[in-house]
Amino acid sequence: MDQTGEGGDQFGTVGAVDVNGVDQAPDKVFKLDSGNTVDVSQGAVTLTASDGSFASFSSVQVTSARSLSARSASAATAVSSKFKITSGAVTVLTLVGGNFAVCNTPRSLTATNTTPVRQLWGSAKGNFQTKSRYSSATVRGTIWFTQDRCDGSLTSVVQGVVDVLDTSLNKTFAVGPGQSHLALKKSFKPPTVKKKAKKKAKVQSAAVYTVRAGDSLWGIAAAKLGSGGRWTEIARLNRLSPPYSIPAGTRLKLPRR
Repeated sequence: MDQTGEGGDQFGTVGAVDVNGVDQAPDKVFKLDSGNTVDVSQGAVTLTASDGSFASFSSVQVTSARSLSARSASAATAVSSKFKITSGAVTVLTLVGGNFAVCNTPRSLTATNTTPVRQLWGSAKGNFQTKSRYSSATVRGTIWFTQDRCDGSLTSVVQGVVDVLDTSLNKTFAVGPGQSHLALKKSFKPPTVKKKAKKKAKVQSAAVYTVRAGDSLWGIAAAKLGSGGRWTEIARLNRLSPPYSIPAGTRLKLPRR
């Protein structure tokens, strides 16, 4: 892929552009290899692919596929506009860099924190795609904006239609002129820990004695509990009252020995 920028209507760079950390001189044409990192945070660059596709990229909005106004160039923001390029049937520009630590400050720990971390404006004719943290935007001829911010990845369209793949939802949205799509960051769900069911303490069932003819509470207590004096416990457990009658066949609960 060739890389050129422009000055007015001529190809060249506007502002400061560096490739792999090396500043590029304006109006210089050279080969841009797949895997190169380009920083347009303070400038703009136009890429021309071997199939004739071309696009302009900047930190601020480009006015057309091959022009960036001097006024827009001077308005370059402090937000990182750095991308890694991958050549193929579709030229992919993946946003890199930016300081996501700003999302962890006490004032920014909210679900609606819209602080921008990195962004890229593009205007293209041909097959291009921008990739952000939580989405990717595929275009064929449009002006669009991609931004990673603390609460997710934003894609806004000025012209044309962009197919936005929301990787958090694994769903593609067609975003038209004047529309935006925010792919929210994936919320962390802690693994579910199954609580072990508490074992119910085994309730020892009370012993039962069936009264036979001639039995008395004293005799039953002496035989079954080891002491005749415990007959009162049998009476209380079975709610017996004077005269403590226990006909044959009566089932009596016995206390523990």
